Amino acid sequence: MHLKKNQLYKIFFYVLISLIVIFNGGNYDLFSQVNFILISFFLLFCFKNLNYKAHINKFYFDNKKIIIIYLIFLSYLLFQILPLPIDILEFFSPTKIQLLKNLDYSTRFSSISLNPGKSYFILLNYISLILYLIIFKAIFYKERHLLNFYFFLSFISFIASAVAIYFYLIGNPDFLFIKNIYYSNSSTGFFINRTVFACFLNLGFLSSIEYLNLLNSGNKKLKENYFHKIYIRLFLLFITIGIITSFSRIGNFLLLVLILIYMSRFSTASALLSIKSRRGST
Repeated sequence: MHLKKNQLYKIFFYVLISLIVIFNGGNYDLFSQVNFILISFFLLFCFKNLNYKAHINKFYFDNKKIIIIYLIFLSYLLFQILPLPIDILEFFSPTKIQLLKNLDYSTRFSSISLNPGKSYFILLNYISLILYLIIFKAIFYKERHLLNFYFFLSFISFIASAVAIYFYLIGNPDFLFIKNIYYSNSSTGFFINRTVFACFLNLGFLSSIEYLNLLNSGNKKLKENYFHKIYIRLFLLFITIGIITSFSRIGNFLLLVLILIYMSRFSTASALLSIKSRRGST
């Protein structure tokens, strides 16, 4: 079967996201660096395609102010790990200077961050995040592309929640690279932080609901997507259980907010439809 270039790009994008969910959920510094290298090369390949380049330029001009603010935020993170002269550091971080004095540590240069190595990998993660968003806007430019992405995000969230629920039911033992010692009484799966895990599942929950909305909007034939609707509802069940059993207050609060938003949205839509039907009957 011959795959088009756009399909190959999307498959590689899906693979990278899957690797992030499996490995970077465990907050591995090495994979953060590998992920940054891969997504950077991927962006360069996208720039070689004139169509993708046009979509990237459009994304930049439509969101120039937000991108500039984000670049300022990245500059702030970079500034924290740069080695600064002690005189300048004393102005920006007197706490760090006091800590160095207490440790009787003499140096001419030091960074604001207490752990520059960890701050470096955090910076790479934030840069990778904006690169993923840019590539997403470049290769998912049609509604059917967006539909496929929603389905993938729902599926990968289902896999993450199914793994987390299974390990939660058997007592959360450590398995290979999955470390459950931090939250032994909650679902975390591939993640080492239950709040991050629950927020990711909320993103999958949102994608699942939006996928069902797009299917019901009439843009796709019902026969072609009947089984997809069944799959999505199954994914939603596991995702919801995963969020609840994470026992993350932020994650469960976000889930409640999403449910209330969509309930009000559906009730408003049904009310408008009933009003239109009454006007049509008269």
